Amino acid sequence: MTRPPQVPVSEGSPLRGALLWGALSVLVAPRAPLPLTAAAPARLDLAVMPLGEPVVVLGEHWLAGEAVAIAVCLVPGLPLGVAAAREFAVSGRGTPLPYDPPTRLVTTGPYGYVRNPMQVSMAGAYLVLGTLDARFLAAVPVVVAYGAGLAAWHEGEQPAGRFGAGWADYRRAVRPWGPRLRPVMPPASVYVDAGCSTCSEVGRWIAARNPSGLRVLEAGDHPGGPRRITYERADGQAFQGMAAVAHVLTHIHLGRALAGWFLLIPGITRFAQLCADAFGYGPRAVPAGPDRPGPGQARAPAERGKRG
Repeated sequence: MTRPPQVPVSEGSPLRGALLWGALSVLVAPRAPLPLTAAAPARLDLAVMPLGEPVVVLGEHWLAGEAVAIAVCLVPGLPLGVAAAREFAVSGRGTPLPYDPPTRLVTTGPYGYVRNPMQVSMAGAYLVLGTLDARFLAAVPVVVAYGAGLAAWHEGEQPAGRFGAGWADYRRAVRPWGPRLRPVMPPASVYVDAGCSTCSEVGRWIAARNPSGLRVLEAGDHPGGPRRITYERADGQAFQGMAAVAHVLTHIHLGRALAGWFLLIPGITRFAQLCADAFGYGPRAVPAGPDRPGPGQARAPAERGKRG
C-alpha cells in the first residue's frame, strides 16, 4: 500500500495564517473583541493541526511557528481587514464573498482610498513577511494576478450591473491598487459642541484639515441632542465618542485613516473611550434654544468643561 505524501510543518505556517485568519476571522465575527478574534483561529489551529498526521507532520518547533504566525500575520492584518470587512457588512449589507455581495455600493472607509483594500493589504503583508523569508515574496505576484484578473473581471461585471452610474463614477475616482493620499468620501457630518472650549478646538482642528466630504456642525443643532462628539453619514449611520473621532480621521488623509482604522478595531475603541472618559472627556449635556451658544462662542467659565 502506497503511503500518502507527507507535508512537513516544522515551524507552523505563517502563510496559512495570512490566507485564512485575516479574512475568516473578520467575516465570521466582525464585531468580536480583538483578543477573541485572534485567539479563536489560533485555538482552532492548535486543535486541528495535530490531527493531520500522517499527511502533515509537525516539527518540534511548530508551536513557536504558530506564535510567529499570530504575531506577524493575524494581528497586524486586523486593522485594515476589519475596516474593509466592516464596511461591507455595515455599509454594504453584505460580505466580500461572491454568493453574498453587498446590496449597496461601498465607497466609505478604506474604499475611499483604494478599490481593492483587501488584496492590497494581503500583498503588503507578504512583502513584510518577505523580510523574514524571501519565499513569501513569490506570493505577491499571485495576489496581484488574482486582483488584476479574476477580481477585476468580477468587478467589471457585477457592480456595474447593480450600481450603474454610481459605480462608474467611483471607479473613475478611485484606483484599484494605488491608494489615494486624500480620499473620495460620500457626504458625512460631525457634530461638535461649540460651547466647550476643548471641543470647539477639536472642531477647528478638523475643519482646518479640509476633510473630504465632511461638514463640521454645532452639536446643539442636532435633533437628537448628542452627549458626545457625533459622526453621521448620509445613510443614517451614526457613531459617538472615540468611534466618531476614528471615522473623522478617515476623511483627512491616508496616514490619519490608518490610525482611525486601528482605533476602530473592536475592543480598542472601547478601551480608548474608557481612557478618554477617565481624563474628563466623557458625555455632557448640550443646551438647546436661547441658552445654546452659537458656533465660535463659549459658555461662561463656570459652565465650561473640557469634555465633548
